Amino acid sequence: MKNKIIILFLMLASSFAFSQTEGSSSEDNSITGPKIIIKEIHYITDKYTRESALDRKLNISVGKEFENLPDLEEYLEEKAQLLRNLRVFEEVKYRYVTIEDLEGKETGIMVIYEVVGAWTIFPIALPKYDSNTGWRVTGKLYYDNFFGTLTKFYLGGNIDIETVNGDVEVSQWTLNPKLSSLTFGRFTFDLNIYQQYQQITKYDSESNVYEEDYSLHSTSLNTATSINLPWDLYYSFGPSFQWFYNYKDNLPDNGSNIEEEDLQFSWGHSVGYNSIDWIGNFRKGTAASIGNSIAWAQDLESDGKFKTGLSYSAMAFYIWKRLNPSVHISGIYSFNEEQSGLGGTLRGIRNEDMYGIASANLNTSVNISVIPWEGVGEALCQPFFDLGIAFKEDGTYDRERDFKYSAGADFILYLDILKSLVARGSIGIDLTNPDWGDTRKYEISIESSLHY
Repeated sequence: MKNKIIILFLMLASSFAFSQTEGSSSEDNSITGPKIIIKEIHYITDKYTRESALDRKLNISVGKEFENLPDLEEYLEEKAQLLRNLRVFEEVKYRYVTIEDLEGKETGIMVIYEVVGAWTIFPIALPKYDSNTGWRVTGKLYYDNFFGTLTKFYLGGNIDIETVNGDVEVSQWTLNPKLSSLTFGRFTFDLNIYQQYQQITKYDSESNVYEEDYSLHSTSLNTATSINLPWDLYYSFGPSFQWFYNYKDNLPDNGSNIEEEDLQFSWGHSVGYNSIDWIGNFRKGTAASIGNSIAWAQDLESDGKFKTGLSYSAMAFYIWKRLNPSVHISGIYSFNEEQSGLGGTLRGIRNEDMYGIASANLNTSVNISVIPWEGVGEALCQPFFDLGIAFKEDGTYDRERDFKYSAGADFILYLDILKSLVARGSIGIDLTNPDWGDTRKYEISIESSLHY
């Protein structure tokens, strides 16, 4: 309380005016330089966010020097944008006040950041539909500002239901606690635990048969550390452990050859660049990354197997009036085994329809602001066109089977009070499937996340 009274007094006593709009800086005409030094940093927050969390996230050093006023304002604006990109605040403001002037030699300032938090804890329990999994009963708990620490906590569970010969069966289920974005200076830490019962399928869309269809249980533990580097670069790395058990082949008479693995230890790392900023509910900027994973898979009844692979991704967003066009390029290369579910990168294409040792994908979208509702939220429509290609383990490629393209639209809803939550419904059409009466030509999904 004492600090807030001092800050209020200095603001009233200073001889300059400043704007109260989001992200504006306070221009102090008494700053003459030639050197500007940050002497003090203060935070005005609410009950949702701890001052120590803001201090860790912004990582502004007392004593930092600037040669001129534009450099100072650019630096403070970049720090404010870091907070906006978290999407847990309704409003972010910053100001600076002159507290020391040494006869034109240097000017000492106090920097003040003020945030107004959005509601960041919300449970979700509802049925939803996805063409890949059918009906799903899902329960999720999001806490995107975990006890005011700017750390994201997530606890989710899914139960997928399907009807087989008139009987209702559980086809898959998942339990996933996750803690992410724990920040200390330039370091960010994530912890992810995954317990699931899943089905793995590979569908040959040319011959209309399943090449593989089996189920298994798995337990996974993943950790990741990301180091923020200069010029918007970063390096991420971390180990993971997976335990697989209770395999069941659903095609025992088809001669499928399932490679059962019991344990897998892996190490993943990637280097990337990210300059994407949130401007309202639009995004602007570019990002790119390339990663490598190294794993040792062990079957307890035989020798182990070394596996490695590469992945890459690049995306760009542009804002023009009420339009937000974007493009996303991604792909993988696995040196040791085929990867399933590669169709999941393409909207309108069933996940199981694409698999192989390599893939390359292109997603294009145009986000259109349809209903901007001041103080409530915004509804957007996002037409898209996606295409992708996959190569099989034996190096073969069949155009009708392995080259896919699709079109459709995402329908997206944002609420101002829930800045970090998004609701997305997607309808996609497989344009490589000539049969308009085939249900596999269409993909429908309801999600609580963006596609990319």
